[in-house]
Amino acid sequence: MSTLSTQTTLWVTANILLEHEIKKRAGVIKYFITFAEYCRGLNNFNTLMSVLGALTSVPVERLTRTWQAVQQKALGTYSQLKQIMRTDRNFSEYRDALHSCNPPAIPFVGIYLQDLTFIEDGNDDAIANSPHLINFAKRQRTAGTIRDPAAVPERALQSDARGLRSRTGC
Repeated sequence: MSTLSTQTTLWVTANILLEHEIKKRAGVIKYFITFAEYCRGLNNFNTLMSVLGALTSVPVERLTRTWQAVQQKALGTYSQLKQIMRTDRNFSEYRDALHSCNPPAIPFVGIYLQDLTFIEDGNDDAIANSPHLINFAKRQRTAGTIRDPAAVPERALQSDARGLRSRTGC
C-alpha cells in the first residue's frame, strides 16, 4: 500500500511538472486539488495524502507564478485539505476526521506504520526489572494501533447491519 501511495505522489508531481505553460500547469494543479477534495468526500484519506504530498513537494511548491495563477477558490479548498492532514499534534485533525466520518473509509496507512515503529522502538520487549516477563503494555498498544484502522470497516458493517434490520424489520 505504501508503494502505491509513493507511486501516486510521483505520478501527480510528474503530471504537474510536465506541463510547461503556466496557465495549463495551474489548471493541472486545480484539477488535482479538485481530485483531492473528491477523495476527501469519499473518505479516501490514503489517496488524499498522496495527492497532498505531491502538491506540497518542493518541486511543485517552488512554482510561484503557477500557484499565483491558480483560482482563489481552489487555493481555499487546498488550504482546508492541508488543515485536515496537518502533521502537528500527531495528525490529530486527521484522526478526528477518520473516526467521525461515515464509513466506508480508507485510512492513511503511513500514520499507523509510524505509530507501530514508535511503539516498537520506544518500548522494551520485557519488563525492565524482570527480563523474563513480557511487556504486555507494549503488546496492548500494538494491538490497539492495529485495531484502530480496522475499526473503520467494522463500523461500516455495523451501520449496514442496522440499516438492513430497519429495512427488513429484523
